[in-house]
Amino acid sequence: MERSEALKHFEEEYINPYVREMKKNIEKYIDDHRKELTEAFVENFRTLCRKIKEMQKEGRKGKIAYITYSFNIHNLQKESRDYVVQAYGSEWFLEEGEECKISYNVGWLYDFLDDFYGRLFEISKKYMSNINASDMDQVWKKGVIHCDVKLLNFTKRAIKEAVKTEEFKALDKEEVLEIRLGQEKGYNEIIYKMDTRVKDSKKIKEWLEYGEKNYSYSVLQNLDLSGGNYKGITCHNADFSGSNLSDSNFEGASLIESVFVKSIINGVNFYRSSLPETDFSDTVLENSNFQEAGLRLAILARAQFMNCNLNNAKLYSSDLSYCTFKNSFLTNTKFYETNLENADLSGNNFMGAVFFRTKLIGADLSNADLTGTEFINIDFTTFKFDNAKFANNKVKEIKVYEKDLYRLNLSEEQLEEVTVVK
Repeated sequence: MERSEALKHFEEEYINPYVREMKKNIEKYIDDHRKELTEAFVENFRTLCRKIKEMQKEGRKGKIAYITYSFNIHNLQKESRDYVVQAYGSEWFLEEGEECKISYNVGWLYDFLDDFYGRLFEISKKYMSNINASDMDQVWKKGVIHCDVKLLNFTKRAIKEAVKTEEFKALDKEEVLEIRLGQEKGYNEIIYKMDTRVKDSKKIKEWLEYGEKNYSYSVLQNLDLSGGNYKGITCHNADFSGSNLSDSNFEGASLIESVFVKSIINGVNFYRSSLPETDFSDTVLENSNFQEAGLRLAILARAQFMNCNLNNAKLYSSDLSYCTFKNSFLTNTKFYETNLENADLSGNNFMGAVFFRTKLIGADLSNADLTGTEFINIDFTTFKFDNAKFANNKVKEIKVYEKDLYRLNLSEEQLEEVTVVK
C-alpha cells in the first residue's frame, strides 16, 4: 500500500469513525453531568470576576470590554489541560498594562481526546512507515478542534448562568462587552455579548428590513420590532429577549442560536425558518406559523403555544418540558428524541406526527387527535392519553398497560411490537 492510499484508508476506516464516537461520548458526558460542569464553570467565572473587581478597585484595571477563554495548541501538546481566561479593555490584545487572567481546567474534556488519540496511535503502527509522527500530530490537532467545538456549545449555555452572578454584575464594564472562546490569537467565537447602548426601535427595524448580509450577534432586547419584514435574514446568536415581534415575517430566516425569551410572539411567521438551538423558554407564542421550521435542539421549556401551526416542524432533541399547547396544529410534526416531560398536549391535532424515543413522562395527551401518528420506542405507561383518538397508527417497540391496550386499536401484527405491563 502506497503512502497516499494508507492515509486515505486510515482516515476513512479509523479516524472518521473514531471522531464520531468521541463527539458522541463527549455529548453524552456533558448531558449526564451538565449540572456539576455548569456549577464548576460558574465558580471559575466568579473567581475571574473577583480578581477583575479587585484590580479595578486598586486602579490597575479599567472597564472590561472582552473576556476570552483560549487554548494554546503548544501547551495542550505538553499535557496542559487549561484554557486561559483573560479580561481586557476596549483595546483587547493591544492593551498595555497588567494582565488579568486565571486558568479554566478542562481535563474532563481532553480525557476523551487522549483516549481517541491513544487508540489511533496504536492502529497507526500497523501502517508501518506510511503514517509518521507528523501525520499523527495532525490527527491530534484535528481532535483538539472537535473538543473545542464541544466546549463552545457547552459554554454557550453555561455562560447564561455565569453572567447572572453578583460578581459579574459588580464589574465596571464598557457598553459593549463580548465573552469569547477559541484558539489563542486564532479563531474564536462569541459565547455571550452584552450591549447596553440605547437603541432606537425604528432605526433598528429599518436596519433589519434593509437586508444586509448578516445580523449575527446583534443584541436587540426590549425593542418594538413589530410588523417588520425580516424575510430570509441571517441573524445567528442574536438576542431578541423582551422585544415585540408581533405580526413580523421571518419566513426562511436563519436564526440559529438566537434568543427570544419573553419576547412578544403574536402573529409571527416563522415558515421554513431555521431555528436550531434557539431559546423560546418561558415565552408565550400566539397565532404564529412554525410550519416546516427546523427546531433541532431548541429550548422551549415552559413555553405556551396558543393557536399556532407547527405542521411538519422538526423538533429534534428539543426541550419542551412543561410547555403548553392549546388549539394548535402539530400535524406531521417530528418529535425525535424530544423532551416533552410534563407538557400539556391535550386536545391538539397530532395527525401524522412522529414520536421517536420521545420523553413523555408526566405529559398529557388527553383528547388529542393521534390519527396516523407513528410511535417508536414510546412508553405509554408514563403519560395520560384519556379519550385520545387512535387510528391507522404505526407502532414499534412500545410499552402499554394491559388495561389501556384496547384504546390503541392495534392489529395482531402490531401487537407483536408491544410490551404489555399488567
